[in-house]
Amino acid sequence: MLLESAGWTMPRATRSSADVRVSLGAHVGGLIATERRKALLAVDTVVLNAGSDDLVLVDVKVVGPGAAFLPEVAGGPSTGLPVALPRGQFVDVRFGLTSDCTVVVRPLPTVTLVVRDPANVEHQVVTRIPDLDAVWGQSLDPSACSGG
Repeated sequence: MLLESAGWTMPRATRSSADVRVSLGAHVGGLIATERRKALLAVDTVVLNAGSDDLVLVDVKVVGPGAAFLPEVAGGPSTGLPVALPRGQFVDVRFGLTSDCTVVVRPLPTVTLVVRDPANVEHQVVTRIPDLDAVWGQSLDPSACSGG
């Protein structure tokens, strides 16, 4: 209180991962093609902003051996970024993942959402998408890598 009255501000707490929740959508997605030794997966998700502020999804980061993010996917409408995430509401977000068939061991990648709050501060929210392993597993089947 004394610092604030002198014009100093206290740093705000960082956004917790509980503020944004992700699940697979009704259409789930899955293997859609194989190109140049990469399996292409469509990932249809539902994102819930369970926090008290409106947010904006500005980026999706995918990290893992052989895994990469694709902002656009054939076979349906992709979700362009940025995407408004109004508080208390669900938003459909569709994106793609590639799985590089030349990488022998490809564990489930980590998906991180980058969201911007009303103060224009970006927060990285590491998500755990239930059942994403089943979608990712389709890229590990040898037949998924036989094309292209």
